[in-house]
Amino acid sequence: MFEDEAWSGSVRYGTTIVASDADEIRWACDEWFALETGLGSAPTLTTYVDGAEVGSIDLGRHLVDTAVSWDDVAVPELTGLPLPVGLPVPGHGLYCGFTSAAE
Repeated sequence: MFEDEAWSGSVRYGTTIVASDADEIRWACDEWFALETGLGSAPTLTTYVDGAEVGSIDLGRHLVDTAVSWDDVAVPELTGLPLPVGLPVPGHGLYCGFTSAAE
């Protein structure tokens, strides 16, 4: 799961991308940074296996211009059953795919 956020006054802008394939999440992150150059403070990649968090990576430390230097990021291989597209991620209130919100 990829998350990026920015604040403007009291409004939080957030983006979440959920994918069940490591190559797919790399592609989605690259597209996000190429189009939006990110929202702001702390773009994070968090990996889950069977609903449990197994790691979190601060992608901001690995940004070069508008792309992630993936050679420097150790994304663990995902195991277990992949999430079906469009279905909820158990226990997280998210869906597989792209979500953006302002709160």
